[in-house]
Amino acid sequence: MDDRRGSMSRGLDEAYFLDLLGDAYNGLGRYDEAVVALSSAVKVFEEQGAQCAHAVGLFKLAQSHLALAQHDQAIGYLEECLPIFRKLHLTGSEQRARAALDACLLVIA
Repeated sequence: MDDRRGSMSRGLDEAYFLDLLGDAYNGLGRYDEAVVALSSAVKVFEEQGAQCAHAVGLFKLAQSHLALAQHDQAIGYLEECLPIFRKLHLTGSEQRARAALDACLLVIA
């Protein structure tokens, strides 16, 4: 039991590191690398049930794809994070994701 808990903790620790790395890559304009790091982090957050980190990671992935002008991918991530933000009652995050989604939909219309 302790080994499994330790493994889960290490997995989350690595996911949070990758999340921060994705932020750094985004800040440097290295969006492709941000997508790789954030995608890995989001997968672990989802597997471990870290709902808030998962939703925020999805939003960050959407932002990275927007920076790459990959609107279809961004839309998918925004649509995925919205119900999680709503379920967690994270109104401000939900509003930011909704605004980003609306802007994306206008661009591709």
